[in-house]
Amino acid sequence: MEDKSILIVGGGFAVTTLRSTIRYLLHEKNRSRFKDITVLYGARSPGELIYKSELKQWEERDDITMYITVDKGDENWKGRVGLVPNVLKEVAPSSENGIVLVCGPPIMLKYTMLPLLDLGFTPERIVTSLERRMSCGIGKCGRCNIAS
Repeated sequence: MEDKSILIVGGGFAVTTLRSTIRYLLHEKNRSRFKDITVLYGARSPGELIYKSELKQWEERDDITMYITVDKGDENWKGRVGLVPNVLKEVAPSSENGIVLVCGPPIMLKYTMLPLLDLGFTPERIVTSLERRMSCGIGKCGRCNIAS
């Protein structure tokens, strides 16, 4: 990933998984090793956004580009409204010398892949991590398995 531009796309609770990567990329000892860093994070509603204070801190930095969106806003929401795949098409980050890290629910992953390919990201430069909501919380029920 060094000397590459990094696009991070996350939906829902996936930001818990991606947060450590973002922190690593932005750490003062690491930031110079990467080119542009862009994060696109979406949630169903403003109330479902996680780590709001940290998201705000990242938005205020000049060495990262943040796009935060919700599927449906409320009367207090002043930010972007739109599904992650649609916002991805709208903001159209450059694929030049880039790698994409995508983490989110199955439906988001399904509809995010085509826009990424259309933007010029090749499958070899797209890393995915599937987030599944478990019924049991420990993996016993098998809901977290891709085949379920």
